[in-house]
Amino acid sequence: MRFICPEHAKILHFSMLRKGAAGGIRTRVTALARLCHRPGWTTAAPEENCPPIIKRLRLTDDRCHHSPPDQVVEACLKDKTGAIPLYRQRRSLFGMNLQQLSFERLPHVSEPKELVNKAFKKASDAATKAKISGTPLWVARRRESQRIAVMSETIGKELSKLVAGFPSFSNLPSFYRDLIEAIVGIDKIKKSLGAIHGTAKTVDKLGREHLRKLRSARSPAEAAAVRRQAYGRISSLVERAEDHLAFLRGAAMKLSDLPTIYVDTPTIVIAGYPNVGKTTLLRALTGSAPKIAPYPFTTTGLQLGYFEHHHQRYQVVDTPGLLDRPLEKRNPIEKQAIAALRHLAKTIVFMLDPSETCGYEIASQLRLFEDVKKTFAGLRILTVANKADLLDENRVRQVREVCADAIFIAATTGQGVGELSEKLLQILPAAES
Repeated sequence: MRFICPEHAKILHFSMLRKGAAGGIRTRVTALARLCHRPGWTTAAPEENCPPIIKRLRLTDDRCHHSPPDQVVEACLKDKTGAIPLYRQRRSLFGMNLQQLSFERLPHVSEPKELVNKAFKKASDAATKAKISGTPLWVARRRESQRIAVMSETIGKELSKLVAGFPSFSNLPSFYRDLIEAIVGIDKIKKSLGAIHGTAKTVDKLGREHLRKLRSARSPAEAAAVRRQAYGRISSLVERAEDHLAFLRGAAMKLSDLPTIYVDTPTIVIAGYPNVGKTTLLRALTGSAPKIAPYPFTTTGLQLGYFEHHHQRYQVVDTPGLLDRPLEKRNPIEKQAIAALRHLAKTIVFMLDPSETCGYEIASQLRLFEDVKKTFAGLRILTVANKADLLDENRVRQVREVCADAIFIAATTGQGVGELSEKLLQILPAAES
């Protein structure tokens, strides 16, 4: 159990603020607030001695409607020492190690025409609403400067927001870097983002340049001409960035389909030909139906499941469409997507079906096994012979001759699954704390 004394509450709050990027503050604050409100659970400190952080949390909790992540495991009840109990969690809420990335919230990439029209409308509305009095020349200068400033600022902000909305690829886990390289190309994305960033800076420069020109306008007509010139040059600049915007639009759509998985969690990858029982084993190990996560170059996506042992979470991944046929039949990009799994997997479970009811001869299955061993050289690979309840002694002996350390199971009945689980827990490293 973890506790924190009242005098340390401010330190905790400071830690939350430092580690709370991208909405994390709200998540952590909400989770702690919900703890303080759970029926039957209390903070140990009396209300009058309750530290400010807890009071603030109580004020905000009722207005927060999204639940904290499912990493919250348990909470403590009131402690006799007078400390404020905190919940135990699986390392994600307080800046610890469960790292789950999602690319679903990448910025919207507008068409050049859409972006320019939006800027025109905002500029026109701002100039119309502005209350300006004075000579006709003064009023014209002020209105046109308002239009130019709002137009350049709107486009500059939209383009800068687009660039900032993409992740820092150098800081991504290797698994995601390899995937992005395979489906889009990191250098290509960086090139386009650099071009858009340069466009945003040039738009800002053009806006300031024409605002200076506007000061020397000697008539309302001349002021309008300067504004039209600014509009034309900025619009042309945005249109010249159309190819880069189109590329980033397509890249954002592809990246939004990347799987959302825990990259720091000890992970078991299941491989083998179709119909050998991989999904059944995933269910047997995790005790639940798999979660489907999209993955490049597969039609069905990854199948994910989770189980726990001694407060440690483990991730099980089935890979339909990837590790289920020989590598020589794949193109280089598909091979790269498969290689990305190497950064995720801590252990490979390769499943054989010696009964051959899967539709593939055991010789073909063993050839695929050799491919997988080469692809994941250096990783521990467990060989599992499924459908043991359908095998006679001769077939068992034949498998033993080829794979002496094979574990025989029947995933549908649970036979041998316990032995496999124990073996996995022995060889799987725990996530770093």
